[in-house]
Amino acid sequence: YANHTEAKQDITDYIVNFYNSTRLHSKLGYRSPAQYETLASPAAQLPACA
Repeated sequence: YANHTEAKQDITDYIVNFYNSTRLHSKLGYRSPAQYETLASPAAQLPACA
């Protein structure tokens, strides 16, 4: 890559358009990467407000 921006753009394109975010992974507790990311986000760990 000619520069950092070009590399970052290509990696983002790969993740968005090619990477299979719905396939289940045994290392993620048989969850998809998208499900795992949602469950691991800080907002998912906050207690609900009354």
